[in-house]
Amino acid sequence: MALLISSNPPGEDLAAFNHSLGGRLQHGIPFSRPCFASAAEVLGSQNVDQCTDIIRGYLNNTVRLEAFGSYMNTEWETCQATGDGCLLDVSDTSVVSLPPGACHQGSIPSIYLEIETASDVQKAFNFAKSSRVNIVVKNTGHDYIGRSGGPGTLALWIGFVCDPKANTPQIEYSENFVPNQCHSIPEAAVTFGAGVTHGALYDFANRTNITLPGGGDLTVGAAGGYLQGGGHSAVSNAYGLAVDRVLEFEIVTPDGRHLIANNCQNTDLFFALRGGGGGVFGVVLAVTMKALPQFSMTTAFATFTNVKSSQVIAFMVSNALSYAQQGLLYYWQPGENVILTSPLQSVKEAEESLDSLRQFIVSIGGTFELSSDPSWLSFFNRFLAPTGPNGLQLITSSRLISTSLFSTPDGQGKLATGLNEVLEVNGTLPIIFMVAPHFFKDDGGTSITNAWRTSLWHVRLTLHLLFNFWTKSPPVVATYKKLTQRMDILRSISPDSGAYHNEADVYEPNFEESFWGTNYERLVAIKRKYDPDHLLDCWHCGMVDVHACGARVLTSEYIRSGLERAK
Repeated sequence: MALLISSNPPGEDLAAFNHSLGGRLQHGIPFSRPCFASAAEVLGSQNVDQCTDIIRGYLNNTVRLEAFGSYMNTEWETCQATGDGCLLDVSDTSVVSLPPGACHQGSIPSIYLEIETASDVQKAFNFAKSSRVNIVVKNTGHDYIGRSGGPGTLALWIGFVCDPKANTPQIEYSENFVPNQCHSIPEAAVTFGAGVTHGALYDFANRTNITLPGGGDLTVGAAGGYLQGGGHSAVSNAYGLAVDRVLEFEIVTPDGRHLIANNCQNTDLFFALRGGGGGVFGVVLAVTMKALPQFSMTTAFATFTNVKSSQVIAFMVSNALSYAQQGLLYYWQPGENVILTSPLQSVKEAEESLDSLRQFIVSIGGTFELSSDPSWLSFFNRFLAPTGPNGLQLITSSRLISTSLFSTPDGQGKLATGLNEVLEVNGTLPIIFMVAPHFFKDDGGTSITNAWRTSLWHVRLTLHLLFNFWTKSPPVVATYKKLTQRMDILRSISPDSGAYHNEADVYEPNFEESFWGTNYERLVAIKRKYDPDHLLDCWHCGMVDVHACGARVLTSEYIRSGLERAK
């Protein structure tokens, strides 16, 4: 575990670092700090007006996007080993000022820097190397496994990386893009900065008459962990995962180099960034993605209530392989609804291929609607645009389900039985994504687990945590264990597959094999090459697991001394 080692007086090296940045270092203050009278060593003070605004926007993703001390899944604002944090009680925010309510730093990084240029990142890495401070990279705050936070760390906030000339997020379309130092056939592509969200990218693509598919939340950073961890979408069966469509990265690596990584230069780094995880191999400043032509989306939306889940499970399991082979994809919540969609089929073709589904849904008293949208954005706004709140505590677990299980009656039976067993547990919220790129043929150059290529389903289980200012760690640990045990059912059924790194269990067993399979050892070697000083180590990043709460690399005294010296 890293400790602060410096021969300079306390804070002197931090002061020099801050001076080199023009005094732009800022304190990392928890989002809800103004609501608390008692706040241990957390900077700031109680402010009724600010607290009113925080309560009003507590579950709003746009509000959270703009606040450094906020994460979309708020368990990562806390130190889960001790329960220390600064959360409101979402069931009754008015009780926050009552004893024993107190605000603690939790896992909010102690200081942060809004990244504007590659030079900013290089200076941060130089400081981290000399002072032995650990760095984390935060984009928009979407992170199911807590890699973008950490107690006592220096955070590089890349959510505002933009075009300096226009002072707006950088998005540029090229009809004839060729990766740097390559001699490949020119193709349509879009280059965008690290601060660009999926919402901005979808709007740009729609205006440009192209398609740039991505995730299900408009505030997710399109160049961050979503992409670098794999990136599934509602068309990934037909057009691959996000890592399959990326052409080039601009990155600053922990050894201080400002590099371009593609299929023609720094190819090992390009491989690692296509699935090795966000914030592990460096700070990505810009990405170039292949631009798909604009296409229509044919979608079936089926709803069903008061129906035994076992009926729906049996039908969906038995028909999954046939649907995947036709390029169809679905998002399915057992007991509620299923969305099946395809960019490859017309409405007439879908009427034929999905007639058995229509008949089944009608037979159980459900509704079935088939429609077409002229573009990805139109489809997204109708079916995927999130309507629920952010700022809750959601823990997840993932399992990729091997195609072989769908190929025989015996395998289908085992899978159906396992899913029914999982659903028997109250509070477990399963979503089944048939998003594996079964129909798509990849180039073999990605570092995600090969299980993505040999699976049909990505099953995600979710549990809600009731975590607020008075919660301590024992009930939280028990909830994590409960979810791990539930997913063990599917792990035993599909033992040779893996899990999706971005939506995985924090305590995923044998995570090296599960997340990366045979690519793991190569990724470790690349990590050692570009980050020899362990500046970007984080939980399940492949080499060393860090960020245990209480081991503050940047102490409060050190930070105050350093920033005071810089004034």
